[in-house]
Amino acid sequence: MSAEQCISKHNSPYSVAFDVIGFKIFFVNVYMIGEPINGGDWILIDAGLPGSADRIRKEAEKVFGSNNKPRAIVRTHGHFDHVGALPKLLSYWDVPVYAHPLEMPYLRGKSHYPPPLRHKDVTVSYLLAKTVQCSNSAGLKMDQQLT
Repeated sequence: MSAEQCISKHNSPYSVAFDVIGFKIFFVNVYMIGEPINGGDWILIDAGLPGSADRIRKEAEKVFGSNNKPRAIVRTHGHFDHVGALPKLLSYWDVPVYAHPLEMPYLRGKSHYPPPLRHKDVTVSYLLAKTVQCSNSAGLKMDQQLT
């Protein structure tokens, strides 16, 4: 496989299962869950990097059709690479945002994520978040916690 084919393959939507579609924006995975038939209902999992809202909308329109907003956005956690496009996406879609109850203190700015336990556990995402000071997403919309 050529470098161009490899880049294209990993930047294009791919099927994880019949109703789970993923795509990568640089080093970040974004997922859409729903039936990609006749504009079915769907949910967006995570909101990618800042500046990626248009790409996320474009990929969603390819799969679920135009003018078919998600029923909700689920935040897996609050690192900048998973919430960066959330404000812009919400300006387009105005949908509820959900997260797991154990994430709520971090998402609401009441607690900070702990550092890695060992030096070798430091990830690119962790280093970038510390560098740009974007780990606190308290100002972003949260509707409810998942149970």
